[in-house]
Amino acid sequence: MQEVINYPMESMELLTQLRARSKKLSDVCLMAKAYCSIHTGPSAEGGEKPKFNHNINNFCKELKIWDSLMASLF
Repeated sequence: MQEVINYPMESMELLTQLRARSKKLSDVCLMAKAYCSIHTGPSAEGGEKPKFNHNINNFCKELKIWDSLMASLF
């Protein structure tokens, strides 16, 4: 049998603040991706995009998972 957990109000306020921060991070992430696509396109020699662009995409995926988790708590 599963125990019911009652969270104190402070915890709910903290979750609300965390969710707001994740939304701000999401905006930052979108801006960073746009910046990367403009400034780190393929080189004139046909080389690959810099690794930073790949890292930003991974960060954004993790952020979406985090945001989904936060949304499921409300």
